[in-house]
Amino acid sequence: MSALTTPSHADLRNRIEQLAISADAKSILIGMADISAKAGDTVIAIGRHVLGFIFDLFRQFPNSSFGLIAGFVIGSLIGAIPFFGAALAAVFTPLLMALGLARGAVADLGNAAIRDRMTDFEHRLRAMVPEAAA
Repeated sequence: MSALTTPSHADLRNRIEQLAISADAKSILIGMADISAKAGDTVIAIGRHVLGFIFDLFRQFPNSSFGLIAGFVIGSLIGAIPFFGAALAAVFTPLLMALGLARGAVADLGNAAIRDRMTDFEHRLRAMVPEAAA
């Protein structure tokens, strides 16, 4: 998928159906793809834009994505420790997520690719709603 295109609803639905997650989670993601906003006479499929951007990030930066998720899972496991796990998880989960993201980003990035992707996404959103650019 190109940086300047929005995936079709069918394309997003196929991607979501291929995910190894529960049917309830798939239903929620498909519902997110249906979210739209009206700006003047224009209807903007904001859900499709956001989900397309997320899928692009996971595809382009797999190590960063994995590191972030791994940090969250390890923090959740710490939270399962009886008595003091919740207090430890409140401190360590954000730290582990940041560490996982940073380690993954070092592996993924040799240049400013993520900054370019975020800038492209911002420009796409501003182009859809001209009033927001002012």
